[in-house]
Amino acid sequence: MTEICELFQQIAVDIWDLIARDNQREIPVIDERGITGIKIIDIIDEYVTATGTTKVFAQKAIKEPKRGGDLEIYVEYTDKEYLRYFLQAKALKEDGTYHDVNHRVNGRGPYQWDLLLNYSRTAKAIPRYIFYNGITNYKYSGVDCHGDFDEKQYGCAIAEVVPVRDYCLNNNTGRHPFLINNTPPPVGSPWRFIPCCGVNSEITKQLDNGSLRLYSRSEINMDKAFKKVFRFPRISGPPPDVEEEVEVEHVNNELSQEGWNPAGRVIVSKYGIKHGGELRMLG
Repeated sequence: MTEICELFQQIAVDIWDLIARDNQREIPVIDERGITGIKIIDIIDEYVTATGTTKVFAQKAIKEPKRGGDLEIYVEYTDKEYLRYFLQAKALKEDGTYHDVNHRVNGRGPYQWDLLLNYSRTAKAIPRYIFYNGITNYKYSGVDCHGDFDEKQYGCAIAEVVPVRDYCLNNNTGRHPFLINNTPPPVGSPWRFIPCCGVNSEITKQLDNGSLRLYSRSEINMDKAFKKVFRFPRISGPPPDVEEEVEVEHVNNELSQEGWNPAGRVIVSKYGIKHGGELRMLG
């Protein structure tokens, strides 16, 4: 998926430049919800239109969330089976931190990070923070599984939930810094990992022990928060697993009731979807 890898890298650059510019003004004009639901979705839509690719799709939620800009990503793991990522979004502020990381529902309810972990356990998905970053005149160079990268790949960075939670609890703060103790590297890693680097041994282990699961294309269609992506033909073939679909619908309804209402989702298909063939995308 080289071209999709390049797309994720370009999105990171665009977000870095956007946030760096906004924070330099000291009056940010866009928040997490706008970045996820407008900027990222629009960039992918423009890319699909320009290239005609069938390997990536992006959708805004049918009902715009009142707050937050969280994101779901489905990425194809094996033929027609997808890993599901839950990404809780936070945008970097001009003071170099992400605010309200220790947010509690209704002021005294559960912490947001505990809910994210609970959501992922319910859906057997991968939980991460997605940090939207951008700092004027900041420079960094690093290496990951895809090779060299510079600071702008941190425009979209993913971070494991537990270390972020533990930092906030240990330091009694709701503001998590971009740089801990002002020392590189930044928190998290470039989100290009998701399409560029494949699956690591830890994800394989979790699939084997059942703490993660794969979603079929028909199950992806079960999420009522979004328009259907796939249309199935009426020709012969094995029927969908109705029992699994009912389970997924129940899980999605439970997640929605508990507060998981992402602003958008992205679906990355390893081999693409054949228009007019076995599957086709809805217009």
